[in-house]
Amino acid sequence: MKKKVIRLVEINYEDFKSDLRALRPAENKSERKAEEELLTLAETASFFKVSKRTLGNWHHHQILRKVEIGNRVYFRRKDIEELIQKNTL
Repeated sequence: MKKKVIRLVEINYEDFKSDLRALRPAENKSERKAEEELLTLAETASFFKVSKRTLGNWHHHQILRKVEIGNRVYFRRKDIEELIQKNTL
């Protein structure tokens, strides 16, 4: 009987994400990348030129959804683009 080996390795979040993407089918890859791209709290605050607290208020008032992974906060690029589109019409 063949033995099964499990190896545990330390990997950062971005590398893990890219490894998962590599396993998925290639169809609509560019579209999926834009939908799944996450921006950090600091990147999002810098993009909108607002404070991190303002982003927290936007989430509280359901203006912009956040994604929590562990103790870190991210925002989906897709949600940011939709917010901009909705408020520029």
